[in-house]
Amino acid sequence: DIVYVLPGYTETVSGADAWSGLGTTTDVSIIGMGHGTNRPTITWSATASSVLMDVANLSISNMILTLEPGAGTVTVTAPITVTGAGCSITNCRINTGTDSNNKVSIGITVTTAADFTFSNNQVRGAAAATCVTFLRLNGATNPVITDNEIVCGTTAAAVGPIQELTTACTGVLIHNN
Repeated sequence: DIVYVLPGYTETVSGADAWSGLGTTTDVSIIGMGHGTNRPTITWSATASSVLMDVANLSISNMILTLEPGAGTVTVTAPITVTGAGCSITNCRINTGTDSNNKVSIGITVTTAADFTFSNNQVRGAAAATCVTFLRLNGATNPVITDNEIVCGTTAAAVGPIQELTTACTGVLIHNN
């Protein structure tokens, strides 16, 4: 299935597992139309708001993903969790925070997912909007992280914007970021 999302479309993710309506459907591509700031925008608005990429071959492409609400005082804990094989996030603009009151803790968590691809994305966060880490890999197999611009602060120098934690990953390719 291919879902084309129109330019200028906006959606708010306000609860946990917001796209659970996909059920067990696999091989879904969500493709944003438009370019620059006219791409479709998905905004996470609450601490526990999340999208689970927990089915095989779910891809998100050419969207603006605002992992924090930009207003009020909200730290979104874990907006995107990837556990499905063959999932990808490509060609997206991803905002991680506007200030110390509006930010994300861990932007994307990849656990046990095989062949996850994160490529050609532009990640930005304000200097005061530090996250724990932006992309956490935990037991992933063959993840590909390539051709991204990742500019965001973290709460500890020893962590960095990409972190491998708890369970060792295998076949990790991090290139040209």
